[in-house]
Amino acid sequence: MQDLLENKAQESAEDLIEQIEERSRTIEATAFRRPDQSRWRVVLLALAVVSSAAFLAWDMRRQTESPVPFDQEELRAGLEFALFVTASGIEAYRERTGQLPENLEQAGLDHPLVQYLNTAAGYRLVGTSGGNRIEFAEGGDLEGLGASYWALREQAAS
Repeated sequence: MQDLLENKAQESAEDLIEQIEERSRTIEATAFRRPDQSRWRVVLLALAVVSSAAFLAWDMRRQTESPVPFDQEELRAGLEFALFVTASGIEAYRERTGQLPENLEQAGLDHPLVQYLNTAAGYRLVGTSGGNRIEFAEGGDLEGLGASYWALREQAAS
């Protein structure tokens, strides 16, 4: 009888352990599964692919558009105008502060085609673009410097 009770207790314990393990497997399978997440991943992936394709198509179209080339006269006029604007800014800085700036950034100016030289004799500007080189020294004809730009602008408007 003792053996029978021990066997029954052993069987009951094994059944109970199996039920607990089965319940744990069921809980683990449902608790860590996110059924909606895979659908959102597909939607986000599709959206990313479409957005990337649209951007690449736009960027390739933009890169294939050829820029309008400038002739030497237009490049020279643009360079003269850059020197005119820079010299005017330097003169305005001098009127405000009573001295020349140490560099163009100090005067709030910066142009990649214009080099500023502050010498004992005054300032000099050197502009280079497309084979053109123009120098402007302090006291030079500031109004004449921008004349070719204004002439080209009027010519284009008519």
